[in-house]
Amino acid sequence: MDRRFDIVVIGAGPAGCLAALTAARAGCRTLLVEKHKTIGEPLCCAEGISFCGLNDNIPLDHSWIDADVERCYLRSPAGHELQFDHPDAGFVLSRRRFEQGMADLAVQAGCELATGTETVGLLNGSGERFHGVRLLDGQTTYDVGCQIIIAADGIESMVARWAGIDTTLPVEHLDSAAQFLFDGVPDLDPTRMEFYFDTQLAPGGYAWVFPKGNGIANVGIAVAPVVAQGRKAMPMLREFMRFRFGQRSPKPLKRTVGGIPEFCGRKFMLSRNVMVTGDAARLLDSITGAGIANALSSGRIAAETAVLYLQGGRGDLRVLKSYPERWMALRGREMLYFLWARQIFLRLTNADFDAMVAAMAQVYNGQTLTAIDPIDVIKRALRTRPSLLRLARHLVW
Repeated sequence: MDRRFDIVVIGAGPAGCLAALTAARAGCRTLLVEKHKTIGEPLCCAEGISFCGLNDNIPLDHSWIDADVERCYLRSPAGHELQFDHPDAGFVLSRRRFEQGMADLAVQAGCELATGTETVGLLNGSGERFHGVRLLDGQTTYDVGCQIIIAADGIESMVARWAGIDTTLPVEHLDSAAQFLFDGVPDLDPTRMEFYFDTQLAPGGYAWVFPKGNGIANVGIAVAPVVAQGRKAMPMLREFMRFRFGQRSPKPLKRTVGGIPEFCGRKFMLSRNVMVTGDAARLLDSITGAGIANALSSGRIAAETAVLYLQGGRGDLRVLKSYPERWMALRGREMLYFLWARQIFLRLTNADFDAMVAAMAQVYNGQTLTAIDPIDVIKRALRTRPSLLRLARHLVW
C-alpha cells in the first residue's frame, strides 16, 4: 500500500463510500478504510430512502434496491388509518449491495480500499492539522499520511473524538431502536411502508414495517428513553410483533439494536483538517431517525470541499469551513425544523395521534401524491389539533 494519500476516508458506509468515490473521480489519491471485512455489515438501519435522497446524490442503480415504495400506511392508537399512493416515494435498499456497489465504483475510479482494517488514532502534525492516521491490520500497525481526513465511522465515531470533538449526547437527545429482519411475513404488501403511532407501543417514537421483497421485511421500533419510563426497545418490539402479526409472527433472521442521536447542527462537522459526516456528525432527521440521505449529501459535499482545498485552496484550512456551511444551506433549515418539532412529538398523547391521523385521512386517504412536503404536513397536523398550539413555541426561530 502507498503510505501517502491526499484524502483518507474512515468508514465505508453511505457517507464514506460516496466521499471516496467523489474524491477519486476528481483525481485525488484516496484511501477508504473499513474496519469490518465485509462492507455493508453489520447492519443497523431500516434501509429506507426517498427517491430524491438517493438520486440527488448518486445516480440510481436498480441492483441496489430491494423494494420500490409506492404507498404509505399510517395507523393511530384507536385504529384510524391513512393510506395514500406515492409512486415516487422511494426505496428500501439492500445496504450491503448499495455500499459494496459504491465502494466498487470508488475503486474503479482509482481509490484504494482497505477492509478489515481499524483506525486506531490520528497523527498529530502542526497545531493546525493532523498529518495522517494510524491503522491496524490484523496484528500490524502502520501509519498513513494524508492532507485531509473524512470521518464517516458512524454513531460511535472515534475519529471525531480524536480530532477534539465531544460528540456525546445526554439521554434526552437520544432514541433507542430495535429491529428484526423477517422472512415469510404474512399479509405483506411488497410496495407499502407501514407506520404505527401509539404511546404505549412506542413511547416518543413509532413502529414500522418496511418490505424488502419476496416476503422479507424490516420490522422495527424506535422509542425515546426520556419518555419511555424505563421500558426497553427490544421488549416493546416483541409487543408490537404480537400486535401486528398475532400468532402468525415469523421467526427473525437477524436482530439489530442501536441508538439514534438527534440532529445537532454544524457543531460536530469540522475540526482542523478532519471533516465529520453522516451519523458521526449527528446529521439525522430528529422526527423519523432517517440518516442515509443526509449521510450521502454530507459525504459528497465533504469530498467536494476537500478537492477544492487540495486543488485551489493552497492548504488554507478556511476553505474547509465551506463544508458545514454548504451542508447547512442544503439541509439545515429542514433539519432544525424537525429538531424543534421533536419537542412537540415527545409530548403527543394517543388522543393527539388519533385526531391528527383521522384529520389527515380526510385530506390524503386514497389519494395519489406526487410529492410530500413534511413541513407542510406538520403545520397541517397542528392546525387540525389546535390544542397543540400551546407547544408551538418550540418551533419559533
